[in-house]
Amino acid sequence: MLGLSGTSGDTRDLVRARAEGDAAAALALATFSLSCRRGIASMAASLDRLDALVFTGEIGEDQPEVREEICSALTVLGVRGGLLIPELEDLMRDGIRRIDQAGKGVPVLVVATGETQQIAAETRRVLGM
Repeated sequence: MLGLSGTSGDTRDLVRARAEGDAAAALALATFSLSCRRGIASMAASLDRLDALVFTGEIGEDQPEVREEICSALTVLGVRGGLLIPELEDLMRDGIRRIDQAGKGVPVLVVATGETQQIAAETRRVLGM
């Protein structure tokens, strides 16, 4: 994404830049989204059915625009756009949120990674706290 955008490889930066009219950022995000859709579709092709689509990490916790772009173009798999945007506080508390419109296709979930909490726990363990 850095190579295509010329400015950043971070989707958060690219979403902001695209909103400001940066065509290179838009191209980088479109390419990333296409790559994600291809990956999801190729994995789904080896399954009997798709029970759910799960996002985690940066895209899951902090990138509703990217999740929407990916899902809205996967209708052939029963995945739909029009996703809800969970509050990060609620997500971190519950650990998982369903963000699709229930009954409208394959469930779409966001799962909190808890990376910050894990780093804190490991640091405390190493320091003997």
